[in-house]
Amino acid sequence: MLTADRNNFLHTMKQTMGLHYLIRLNTIFLICIICSFFISVAFAQQQSEANSPADNNANDNVVEQSPEIVRLQKTREQLTTIDASIIERQEQLGALKQKLQDAKDETEQKDLQQQIAEVEKTIKASQDSFKSIASEGGAARTFSVSDYLGLSPRNLSQGSYGFSIVFGIDYQHQAICLDEVVPVFKGAIAEAIATSDVGEYVEDLIVDFKEAGASSLDYLVHVVMNGKAASSYWSLQRVVQQACVKACNQHNWGIPFAQLTIHQGEGFDKL
Repeated sequence: MLTADRNNFLHTMKQTMGLHYLIRLNTIFLICIICSFFISVAFAQQQSEANSPADNNANDNVVEQSPEIVRLQKTREQLTTIDASIIERQEQLGALKQKLQDAKDETEQKDLQQQIAEVEKTIKASQDSFKSIASEGGAARTFSVSDYLGLSPRNLSQGSYGFSIVFGIDYQHQAICLDEVVPVFKGAIAEAIATSDVGEYVEDLIVDFKEAGASSLDYLVHVVMNGKAASSYWSLQRVVQQACVKACNQHNWGIPFAQLTIHQGEGFDKL
């Protein structure tokens, strides 16, 4: 009886110890899996942080680079390339001229003179090539340097800029042309510009009687705008014209057109 109980006890102990070992092995295996998981997560996070600044910078660059900026960058790159090419050709030209001075053989001198002529021609072509971005539609136009500078280009975006127009009314309003017309025109123009997209950039407005023209009483309108409104240079001139016409319509002022009066002299009835 004691032997049977002893055997049962030993068998039970073996099963219990085996179960404990199995639980321990499963626990260790589970801990290893968890550790591997956290190590993988940490490594992935580290890689993501290492790559994210470059990605963010790239995304920022994509967002900030508007089509206009891209065109300007391309133009700048083209000009830089042209400048580098000119410098390289000038250095080549100097070396060829030095060789020409040292050359004594007539054939060699002719060959060098031909090379010098070709290099000078290339330099001239590069200097005459100038890329400029036109404001209309972003189209590119090509000017030679002399032609471009001959146009006397204005930089409207730096500081301030101004423009003037002349607007005329009919001579039948001569009695009010000095006292009534000027303030009406000035108020109408100021209101029209203030309600436009660039109203905040107006710096000065001058409206004054200019002269008694051939067929109209003419007024000078001069507007000064901040350079931030440079893109509206042409549209603002139309706004001013429209404001003047609107004021004329509201006050029943006539807008004259060019006229030619012919007076018949004596003797024409016999012709």
